[in-house]
Amino acid sequence: MRLEYLYYFKHLAEVLNYTKAAGDLYVAQPTLSTAMKRMENELGFPLFERDGSKMALTAPGKAFYDNVKPMLASYERGLTLAHEAQGQERTDLHIAATNPIQTRDFAKALLDFKKSRPITPFIKVDHGYEIDLVKRLRDGELDVLFGSELPNMQDLSLTYFWSQPLVAAVNVDNPLASRSSVSIEDLRGYELITYRADLTPDCHKIADLLNAHNLECRYEIDQEINMASIISSETKTVALPYYSSLLDAYKDIVCLPIEGLELDFHKLYMICRREYHPQIVQQFIDFMKQYRMPENRGPVA
Repeated sequence: MRLEYLYYFKHLAEVLNYTKAAGDLYVAQPTLSTAMKRMENELGFPLFERDGSKMALTAPGKAFYDNVKPMLASYERGLTLAHEAQGQERTDLHIAATNPIQTRDFAKALLDFKKSRPITPFIKVDHGYEIDLVKRLRDGELDVLFGSELPNMQDLSLTYFWSQPLVAAVNVDNPLASRSSVSIEDLRGYELITYRADLTPDCHKIADLLNAHNLECRYEIDQEINMASIISSETKTVALPYYSSLLDAYKDIVCLPIEGLELDFHKLYMICRREYHPQIVQQFIDFMKQYRMPENRGPVA
C-alpha cells in the first residue's frame, strides 16, 4: 500500500469531506477518490459510508484509522531520528497544556528554554482537557503534555511540575470578601460551583471534601475563567477553582485561601511517552525536569 494513501486516508477521516481534504492535501478530488477506492479494494472492507449528505467512517474504517494515526506518527519520529543521525537536528516542538497551567510563569519557562538553545526552537502550544490531550499524546500528535494524572497512565512517564491550591472565589460585594481566609463551614448557605467531574481528574477530591461537610455543589463549570465570569456578576455564589494568576485579571472577585487544605491540592505533571525521543524533545524534557516554577501559594491570607 502506498504511503501517501495512508496520509490521504488519515486526513480524510479527520475532516470527512472530499473537497476540503483534497484542497488541504493539494491533490485533485478524483485523485483522492481513486486512492480511497484502491485502498478499500486492497483492504477488503469499506472505509467510509454516507447517510444522505453526511460522510462517516465505517466500523472497520474507524478501527483502521485508530491504528494508522499513531503508526504514521511513529514513522515520522523514525525519520526525524534518522535525519538526526545524519546531523540534521529538528528544531520544533509540539506541546500541550491544560488551561490552569498556562500562566505567565509557564510562558517564562518556555521562553527560558528557547534562550538556552543555540538555535531558537519553534514551540507550538495547544490547550484543552486532559482526556483529549492524553489521547493525542499517545497517538504521537504531541511531544509533551502538561496536565493532571489520569487513571491507567503506566505507559507514560510523569514528572511533577507544579501545583495549585483550591480557593474560594467570591464577588467583592459578598460578605466573605472582607475575610483573609475561609473554612469549609463558612461556605454553608452559599450556592457553590466548581469543575465538571468528567473534565477535571481531581474533581473527586473536591466532592469528597464537600460531602464530608454535607455541602451541595454544582459540578458543571469547565474552567477557571468561566467561574470567574459567573462570580463577577453573582454575589451569593461561591466558586471553588484551582488558583492561578489568570484569576487576578478579574478585579471584581476575591480569591480566599481555604483553611486546612494543602497548597498542592491540584498537582500538575510533565507527561511524555516512554520512548527514545528526538534530540530537541529530550532536551526540552531534561530542561523542564530541572526547571523550578515559582511556588504557587495562592492568594495571600
